[in-house]
Amino acid sequence: MKTPILAAALLFASASAGAGERYTLKDEGVFAPTGRHVEFADRYGWRSYEAKFDFGFEADGRTLAPDSSLSVTIHRKEGGSWSYRCRARERREMWANVNHIYGKGLLVVAECRVRPDKFAGSVGLDADMVGDPTLVFSAMVRNGGVESGVQKGFYFLTAGQIRSGMMGQYATENEDPTDLAVLFATQSLAKGKTFQPHHYYYQPVARFIP
Repeated sequence: MKTPILAAALLFASASAGAGERYTLKDEGVFAPTGRHVEFADRYGWRSYEAKFDFGFEADGRTLAPDSSLSVTIHRKEGGSWSYRCRARERREMWANVNHIYGKGLLVVAECRVRPDKFAGSVGLDADMVGDPTLVFSAMVRNGGVESGVQKGFYFLTAGQIRSGMMGQYATENEDPTDLAVLFATQSLAKGKTFQPHHYYYQPVARFIP
């Protein structure tokens, strides 16, 4: 009877190993294909992205600390850029799902609901035509360090008049961070390597939805 209890305790300790620590992850790259007839980045002239994920955990090791933040900058092909920053102190603006991946570490999938009126500036549309844009960024915490995950980009929930405009083909009814209309590809991975959509970072996990 003692063995199962000990095993459960060790699993919980492993899953909560990042509690109280701070991590900063910087990532940059281009956009991977999603299989759509016209890729989002091509339609709206996006050239590349930069992202910074600064985060820690609450005492439970599974909730982002309130001072965690996620920022993204989109660089346009014709020059100029668009930037946005999310903060975890408002859980309806930014949240994360933290799951232990056996033998790999802690998978942190952060999501940020971007204000439509702010996102509209990145695509040159009115705010009611972009739906509810949501930024997704994943990171793997292991051995005291952190590395960029594969699951990164944007999905657009159906809202406003998005279905009647050009962004309709990129809209989704599901709050699903694996159903991305814009897919970030870290630059080092994009050079000479094949993109792998079935990477283990994509395996289903339990999710919190605000």
